[in-house]
Amino acid sequence: AQHSAVSPLAVFIAPLPNSRVRGDEFATGVGGTTAATILQAEILAARGWSVVVASAVDREIEFGGVRYVPIAAAVGLSCDLLALVNNWSDVAEVVTTDRRLFLYHDTRPGGGPETPRCVAWADRTLVFSQFSRQVLASGLTTELLARVRVVPLPIRLGDYTPQGLKLGNRLLYSSMPDRGLVHLARWFPRILACVPDAELHITGDFTLYGWPSGRAGYEQLFAGLAGVHYHGRVSRSELVELQNSAKVLAFPCTFPEGFCIAAAEAMAAGAVPVTSDAFALATTVGPAGVLIPGQPGGGRRRVFQRWMYGQRFVRAVIRLLTDPAYWHMKADECRQAAGRFAAGTWYEDFQNCLNEKRTAPPSLSAMDPFA
Repeated sequence: AQHSAVSPLAVFIAPLPNSRVRGDEFATGVGGTTAATILQAEILAARGWSVVVASAVDREIEFGGVRYVPIAAAVGLSCDLLALVNNWSDVAEVVTTDRRLFLYHDTRPGGGPETPRCVAWADRTLVFSQFSRQVLASGLTTELLARVRVVPLPIRLGDYTPQGLKLGNRLLYSSMPDRGLVHLARWFPRILACVPDAELHITGDFTLYGWPSGRAGYEQLFAGLAGVHYHGRVSRSELVELQNSAKVLAFPCTFPEGFCIAAAEAMAAGAVPVTSDAFALATTVGPAGVLIPGQPGGGRRRVFQRWMYGQRFVRAVIRLLTDPAYWHMKADECRQAAGRFAAGTWYEDFQNCLNEKRTAPPSLSAMDPFA
């Protein structure tokens, strides 16, 4: 299985727990890491690469110019680029390649137990925000950290109309429910009191990760509230319709987002994010959206901070829904800022990483941050 001298071959190995990567499933709704892998593979394919993505699929398929194969099918391949997605796989040791990348999506401090091994194996590690780099740094030596580059993820900008039709005062929550939905349930009645025609549309559930949906408990939080539409997992086309028709992404985030595709896509659609000034949201959203200082959660010692967050969050959402000039200004800023996530921009950054001078293999001590 030798690669062609005409068309460079890229192989992605994605050993994601409870998840497979198939391009045809993007339309039915997939998790963030899976979506990012599909989009990156398709961008390379559209620019003349031959691309293979190996994951927990049971048979080979081809979709969007990309071959999706079982991980075992990658054994013995020879390629120009081998990219390991988020986790270690022993298959990486038996693929012959000219360049090695580690695409790191985790946001645990220091990464997982094999993260230093993955970084040491790779010529370059790509993370998707400065926050992710800072989190990863706590588990790496200076020598390994020097290999890490920040390359924001791409999104499908073409899915979003430049001046989408906004339907009334529609809010959208499009992340996993455990990332802040419980707080939104407390504050939406206050928004309704000032904006009686406000609608809240909620998408996403844990079936994206192969788990039970967990929907019932979260749905109960909104029992009896007018204007709430709990969709759960939706298709790609349904999600895009909701993004294009919403004025605000209402996301009181408590989760250490490493990039947040949901926020980037909302910005492209002109749905202004109101979210936490924390994690990667501080740079993915930035000043184009409305960033609320701190986080909405916490224990007894954070009662006042939590109360202030709620006050600011509710005021920000109400202003966007009731001040048309302000909303138009912020929506335009968001659409403009989302241009950073174009496929061409990602590919240029990606190529720059590939073209950097290769780093010599580290010493064994460099793989141990405590050595």
